[in-house]
Amino acid sequence: MVLTRKGRILIICSFLTVCAAVVAVVLLTGKNEPPAEMPEPNAPMAGGNLVINESNLEAIRQELAEKVERGMFRTHMNTTWTFPNGNAASTNAVMGNSANNNYPFWFEVKLSDTGEVVYTSSLLPLGTQLEEIKLDVALAKGDYSAVVYVHMIDENNEPVESNMGFGITLIVQN
Repeated sequence: MVLTRKGRILIICSFLTVCAAVVAVVLLTGKNEPPAEMPEPNAPMAGGNLVINESNLEAIRQELAEKVERGMFRTHMNTTWTFPNGNAASTNAVMGNSANNNYPFWFEVKLSDTGEVVYTSSLLPLGTQLEEIKLDVALAKGDYSAVVYVHMIDENNEPVESNMGFGITLIVQN
């Protein structure tokens, strides 16, 4: 089955939505153990957590939704990058930062089995994309499982909490 570009984008956006939902559930449920001493309602607990009760539940939900929205991003990319040889630029790699995002980002590519970083991009402003990607490390002929790790940067050049990784395949032909 061959997916169209729109199909791949739809799958990636669906994946991001599911990941955001999982993060929201994890943050809302937390640990079920009570703290050693119960703080006053709405007082910060150790680790920066709050006691959640009916009086502050809606405010906490809203804050969480805002954090998730700030951390969400859209990208357009493909998941199989083909290189004529280990020293040449890819013939088909695409990685883009949607104009609808909140932040610019940079990314790195790590081999799945060793964690070795084989590519680090420059910063991609909103609405831009890279179409000619040449690995920083010359790989021998073969197929490699890798992960693209996206790192968003805010207006103060600080990392944004929500960063994602996407599985890709690197194919070095010669």
